Amino acid sequence: MHSDRPGPPFARRHDRPRRGLPPCGDRLSFRRFSQVNRRTWAVLLTATALALSGCTSEPDSGAGSGLGQIDINAKPADQVGDGGEFVWPVTKIATQLNHNQVLGAERDFTDVQNALLPRLFLTQPDATLAVNKDYLESAESQGSSPQVITYKINPKAVWSDGTPITWQDFDAQYKALNTSNPAFSVSGANGYDKIGKVEQGASEREVRVTFKQPFAEWRGLFGLLYPKSTNADPNVFNTGWTEQAPTTGGPFKWAGRDGGAKTITLVPNEKWWGEKPKLSKLIFREVPADQQAQEFAAGKVSFVDIGPNTEAYKQVQQVAGSAVRKALSPSYRHMTFNGAPGAILADAKLRTAIAKAVDRDKLAQDLAGPVVPGTKALNNHLFMPGTKYYKDNLGPLGFDRAAAERLLDEAGWKRDGAVRKKDGKVLELRDIVPAGVDTSATEAKRIQQQLAEVGVRVNVAEVPANAFFAEYVSAGNFDIADFTWVGTPTPISVMAGVYKMDPAAVKQNYGRIGNDQVNKLFDQANAEFDDAKRAELANRADAEVFALAHSVPLYQRPNAIAEKSTVANFGAFGIASIDYTKIGFSK
Repeated sequence: MHSDRPGPPFARRHDRPRRGLPPCGDRLSFRRFSQVNRRTWAVLLTATALALSGCTSEPDSGAGSGLGQIDINAKPADQVGDGGEFVWPVTKIATQLNHNQVLGAERDFTDVQNALLPRLFLTQPDATLAVNKDYLESAESQGSSPQVITYKINPKAVWSDGTPITWQDFDAQYKALNTSNPAFSVSGANGYDKIGKVEQGASEREVRVTFKQPFAEWRGLFGLLYPKSTNADPNVFNTGWTEQAPTTGGPFKWAGRDGGAKTITLVPNEKWWGEKPKLSKLIFREVPADQQAQEFAAGKVSFVDIGPNTEAYKQVQQVAGSAVRKALSPSYRHMTFNGAPGAILADAKLRTAIAKAVDRDKLAQDLAGPVVPGTKALNNHLFMPGTKYYKDNLGPLGFDRAAAERLLDEAGWKRDGAVRKKDGKVLELRDIVPAGVDTSATEAKRIQQQLAEVGVRVNVAEVPANAFFAEYVSAGNFDIADFTWVGTPTPISVMAGVYKMDPAAVKQNYGRIGNDQVNKLFDQANAEFDDAKRAELANRADAEVFALAHSVPLYQRPNAIAEKSTVANFGAFGIASIDYTKIGFSK
């Protein structure tokens, strides 16, 4: 879903005037990412594996547009002032701070979680993963039968209550997330189900993880890491992090949530052993997406994520003392179909017809093109154009209005004036969009117009933004839903939870669509250590996802950030992780 920023896996996000996983400039909303579902996966993936380079941009601040470049107004510590409040606009104030809980991986939530919790690996601008030395001295994989990972924890690492971070925290997280106990409401196993056991190594600060099945993207596990006190009890796991963060372990700590002001405030963690944060306060403030550009112009927030919002892009360029920063990112807009039994789109032929009737190239040109010229439709759910393993897997879903009409006829939906009917019932679909998100509303209206040309009536339903995922998308209360998947450097294992079908749990397969072949191919890909072979299996899985008309990628979401020109070490990160300790204001 729309959410977006590497660290955790795919996240989802609605779309800010604005995550989560490649295109030219966009920050990764995929929440659920959202989040991702959600664990970052990684291994030997190189920059060619996921960062997008299908479109180019000319950053106003002078940054390059090539893969691996970021535009964040980088400044050394001695040029950044101490103190200051950074106001971070979010479309929805975080209600579930447990990223691993099924409702916790929204992009807006992930931005908060990343400042509070251990991230064992950090995504580099080129999409590779590096050990985060604040938490780990090393992490090494040995063998494949069995595969054993040894983590050596930084001896200084402690939770906010002073408790040392030990192997027991890893063990509890593995047991909570491997889906063996249904009392834990997780979004997906994403590799934890491949683990056989977690043990203490030479000391409590050494962790030995033995796999019962090979798992190539092991670097995506155990991040975000939560304390044993959270993962040992399903009640704490599911509800203990609701509107609070009881025990954290990042450079910032929880200072409070103000329901009236709709803010979450974080302050530096006095027990933090790493580089001291520059900011005195990090304030996440809920601002409707369609108001964020105005709030930025008024100086009430420190930045605004423009995304494909062309009006916001025009507006921020007129703000004195501001800069627009751009980079390549792995997030993309898409349409999810509800194919659950009993839903009108349970018919695969009907889903295929709907997909074929949408001119995605025109959507890309009209909605993202003004911000990033040359943006085209995306034809892969996992890899981005211009990267080593990108392949056009669109198959039967290519735009063809005449073919769409024929399929609708074959499915029994016959023309009756401006609409189609079957057994006296009008063919009408409900496309849900979060209130106050102009990008989603505009996108849905364009889709509505295009589908009307083939006799399909689309009712665009605006629903509360703070309930979009929990009460509508996750609940299956929609026919079509438009949001952003935020990318990660490990799309195969993270996205497995989105496309694999588990009759016992929806996880992040919100469309309730899948088959055994998709499940098998994702399992094979995640057990394959050879990059090329793994990507081949992943592309075969992706082609099958398209053949099922599971969902339709639309276009890469622009990563364009407008911020005060004095903001330092923040901006368009592309796929790279944010270093919260470095954010501040230039002297």
